[in-house]
Amino acid sequence: MFQTDALHPTKKYDCHMNKTLFLRLDDACPTMSKASWRAVEELFESMDVQPIVGVIPDCKDPELMIDAHDGNFWDQVQSWARKGWTIAMHGLHHEMLASPKKTASLVPVHRRGEFVGQSLEHQRTVIRASYEMFLAHNLSPTMFMAPAHSFDRVTLEALAIETPIRWITDGVSYRAFERFGLNWLPQQLGQLPTYLPPGAWTLCMHPNQMSQQDVREFAIKLGFYKSIIRRAPSQAHQLPKYGPSDQLFAAAYWSARRLRRLSGQ
Repeated sequence: MFQTDALHPTKKYDCHMNKTLFLRLDDACPTMSKASWRAVEELFESMDVQPIVGVIPDCKDPELMIDAHDGNFWDQVQSWARKGWTIAMHGLHHEMLASPKKTASLVPVHRRGEFVGQSLEHQRTVIRASYEMFLAHNLSPTMFMAPAHSFDRVTLEALAIETPIRWITDGVSYRAFERFGLNWLPQQLGQLPTYLPPGAWTLCMHPNQMSQQDVREFAIKLGFYKSIIRRAPSQAHQLPKYGPSDQLFAAAYWSARRLRRLSGQ
């Protein structure tokens, strides 16, 4: 179905050594777009790719009510886990609550989400309920993925208290790092670039928003990166502490993002 080795007609894609690419799929839930997710799954099967998949246990986000509720959804998640996909806890309800004034996410993408500004007791309750739903379906998520990239230090405290999860799929740097007692695999990309500098990179994808044509076009581009695509880590590692070089990278990243927004790109 997918031809990933065909040359793109107008662009050359850079895939050199000292680079690692991780793939992250957001918003898997019982009412997801089954056709779009199946197309992405078929692509990854053809390339022997194991992505990170963010699973919403009890979705209440109206924007994700796409298909009828799938009573076999958890069987699908178990199938992904057997294939080696990394299962990530993507909140509990994926509720897009406005962040309270004078609060901010550790990853300042949006001012909405499920966690920022909420009390420790509340966040512990949400995270505990989510984790217990996974366990009830014989699944043990190994990464945390906050809805809308919105979480604060209280979220991380609640996560550490209520679960054994010690990996975050988020943050901005050129490498994986340790911060606030947890391991972070940075997530910097919203699309595949034509040049990828050395470092550890994560591409965030939203299959619910992808058409069949989008998946076919993505397959061609992804073929050029196949040699550097890796499965996300799940075990504890001795990672470098988040420091000045990470802060410098993050400052440049957010500045470039603001400039693109101002220029309408």
